[in-house]
Amino acid sequence: MLLWTCLLASLFIGFSTAADICPTPTIATCDPMVYDCCDNNFSNALNLTTCNNLPDTFSRVECYRTQMESMFGNSIDGGLNVCAAYSDWTRCLGVSLLSCESIKFHIQQGLTSGQAINVYTVYSQMAFLCGPGLDTYVNNDACVRNVFNVYNDQLARCRATFSANINNNWNNRCQDFRELLGCYQMPFQQMCGKEVGWFGCEYERSGITAWLPECSEQCFANNS
Repeated sequence: MLLWTCLLASLFIGFSTAADICPTPTIATCDPMVYDCCDNNFSNALNLTTCNNLPDTFSRVECYRTQMESMFGNSIDGGLNVCAAYSDWTRCLGVSLLSCESIKFHIQQGLTSGQAINVYTVYSQMAFLCGPGLDTYVNNDACVRNVFNVYNDQLARCRATFSANINNNWNNRCQDFRELLGCYQMPFQQMCGKEVGWFGCEYERSGITAWLPECSEQCFANNS
């Protein structure tokens, strides 16, 4: 893993020097101007310019998710580039990171609660992919990339089904959450084994568990 750590560190340096200089946050409350500056750096670093013309943060971040998952699917360098850009994003926002990624902030910026939750979910998934999940991705990169490529539409349907179900019956949300995790874990586990099955499950769980704390679902290597 030392080689990958050094490679990722070198990517971080490259991304950092190319970014515009944004004001350094001095308080924990998110400043929308700083957010926009850091978001612009993130988009430019990954060449997500096609997302920039979309009308609101929700649309842009959903576009980011699609393109970043494609990068993770295309090559290990693509995945490491995403993590380098996300690392710069976290450093750019500094002490205001939690506020800027929060559901509350995005509602204050005009998103609906559902849109704000989806935006928060994407940020949380990036934190997992580039943190606890990175070793699994690097050690199983070819297979993980294949799942992202082959099953991208199926994974999107897992999310859409979950959203529709909780909108129709909020009281059944924990059961719906459990089914969502199984839906995500299955293709990763069937194609790549139990460890990568956990990776797929935890990737989705990490983005949702914070706004469904009453649901105690966990990911294990033998969930499916």
